[in-house]
Amino acid sequence: MKFNIRDIGPEGLRVQRVLPDAQLRDLLASSGVEAGPGPARADLDLELSQAEAQPSVVFVRGALHGRFEVACSRCLAPALIEAAEEDLHATFLPHRSPAAEEELSSEDLDTYSHDGEEVDLEPLVREFLLLAIPMAPVCNEECRGICVGCGAELNREPCRCAAPVAKETAAVANDT
Repeated sequence: MKFNIRDIGPEGLRVQRVLPDAQLRDLLASSGVEAGPGPARADLDLELSQAEAQPSVVFVRGALHGRFEVACSRCLAPALIEAAEEDLHATFLPHRSPAAEEELSSEDLDTYSHDGEEVDLEPLVREFLLLAIPMAPVCNEECRGICVGCGAELNREPCRCAAPVAKETAAVANDT
């Protein structure tokens, strides 16, 4: 997803692209996220433009949508992730070596660097998709998860260790 800065020109460059299943899976996997078995897709509708005073500064505006699955944090079934940003804004600046200790401002949060010749949208898309994944994704809010004792998937079957554990607890209580 690299674009030559010279190709952007004064009129800008419109990027309408669908990231197919395999490409989106690779993008997520490069950050350690394994997409679930369902279809994965991302749609980009972006406008790249150069700053008038500094053509090496590239602005990206537009919409980004993603849909993919990850493992549910409770039962490991597929959990659907839907990401949508209708008003995406990002700025790409030429790479510069960082100062020893530089404090970031709020304007720096949507800033990326480029090599002076090409703008690579992959880090922007990857960050957007990763930030859409909750800390503990769930297949549904009522998911009961997996029993740590017997391994039963509690959405589909009852716990097989509940009765023996209750009997053991009662026996220990009676012995004391």
